[in-house]
Amino acid sequence: MQLIADILKGLSDEGKITKEDLYKMKESEVIEMIESSKYKEVFNKWKKAKKVKTSKEEPKDVYYTIDDFAKALEFTLISEGFQNNENLY
Repeated sequence: MQLIADILKGLSDEGKITKEDLYKMKESEVIEMIESSKYKEVFNKWKKAKKVKTSKEEPKDVYYTIDDFAKALEFTLISEGFQNNENLY
């Protein structure tokens, strides 16, 4: 779903779709818009995908999200905040 959100955000940033459009348009119309955009190729790859792979290393030449990395970084920052807070000891 993140890929679809990213594509729609890209179309929105380009002024090709609005939030209001997403409430008014049929799903088929939105798909048609995506398939006629520069995101067509990546969207078609997503449609044909059969499984999702995960990796501990940064994948190369594929679409990926950094949700897990963001969670790890947040945990690290919180942990360091606790460690460096003299009022907690």
